[in-house]
Amino acid sequence: MDSKPINDPKRVFRILYNVDRKLYSILVFEIGYDPRKSLWIIVFWNWLEQTGFNVTQTFLSLPRNLISGLAEDALTCLQCIGDTQFLLSPAAREIVLTQRVLGKGLSLQYIHENREQAMCGVGKIFKEIYAKVLTDMMAMPPPNRNSEQQRQNEMVDQFGQLGGQSSVARPQRNEVPFEDRMRTMCVAFSSGFPVSEWEISEFITGAFGNCIESIQMQQPLYAHAHVVFFSPATINSILQGAQVAKFTVNGKDMWMSKYQHPPS
Repeated sequence: MDSKPINDPKRVFRILYNVDRKLYSILVFEIGYDPRKSLWIIVFWNWLEQTGFNVTQTFLSLPRNLISGLAEDALTCLQCIGDTQFLLSPAAREIVLTQRVLGKGLSLQYIHENREQAMCGVGKIFKEIYAKVLTDMMAMPPPNRNSEQQRQNEMVDQFGQLGGQSSVARPQRNEVPFEDRMRTMCVAFSSGFPVSEWEISEFITGAFGNCIESIQMQQPLYAHAHVVFFSPATINSILQGAQVAKFTVNGKDMWMSKYQHPPS
């Protein structure tokens, strides 16, 4: 039996851009990104595809935690496109993970030097394609993130790094030797959703290379771990100027901060 032609132009678009719809679904419904931001992330990735980088199929094959990191890089690039002075701002950071996946030819400097071309290209892609491809998915409500935000606040309280000392009681942590403290990060997980040692190792080495000296899993009140790196520079690469960095590892939340020696 001969197949019938598809006469609905919107359906044709959605079939042609099925990979992009899958990436959007991952960003919004699995990782929890804002739908509007996710739309622009997909648009930017497709502009990169048009400039010669193998983006969408490559990204779709990656673990969710890496897709989340690549999305953060895309948001940084979009800021650079929209602001001629962005490279001079404290928010400017190199898109390390994207470079690892797509190659060193892509950098924030490259985006800056091609920002006018990027601005025109991204705008055209959005107007001509993605306003049609993703409108139905953007109409779907994203998952409720209130419980996730509560867990994140709990992790921030545990670190005690935002807004001074927290009034929430902290777990007693096993002490890290003095000589290792400058190279150590504390890794915390959502209660009931621990990340295993091999998952921590696989995620960090996949994103930042062979940089781990040791991992010590801790089990006091909150499940957490201490990660000791070969160099303290790795900590700066992970935090990118922030005090706490959040990642998603195989669908589970993980927060990382510099190790803080507990007061005596």
